[in-house]
Amino acid sequence: MADLLNPERSEENGVPSSVGEPSETMPEPEVAGPDSGGRSDSDSEHELEDDDELELEYATEPTEVETGEASATPVTPSSVDVVGLDSELFLAEQQEVTWIRALVALLQNGAVPLDPFLRRRLVQMAPKHCVVNGLLIRIVHLPANV
Repeated sequence: MADLLNPERSEENGVPSSVGEPSETMPEPEVAGPDSGGRSDSDSEHELEDDDELELEYATEPTEVETGEASATPVTPSSVDVVGLDSELFLAEQQEVTWIRALVALLQNGAVPLDPFLRRRLVQMAPKHCVVNGLLIRIVHLPANV
């Protein structure tokens, strides 16, 4: 039991060995110093040129979408949109709220509620809303960038 609770000590420096790390030490990469001209050796310059050519090669090749070679399987539409909103559940929740149902009825059919306070409020809100596929949406006009 003591072996499970106490970590093993490595022999070389007395530091406990960690799980998942290799037991041998990794050599540190050597940094090539500049030569007399203030430049590094020519091999590293050649490697940089190869990397630049490789980046240009990747940048100029068309993607699968551009060439039309994307996957042939169609993407099935989901009721969950990009921001994670389940549109079917949201529509069901909207149908449970009484003033939203009354506003949808006003916009689609022109049905005005009998309650004078609700009627006044809905008539004020109607120009700022629209109904798309049974879903109440508020119309927002953003100012132009100046």
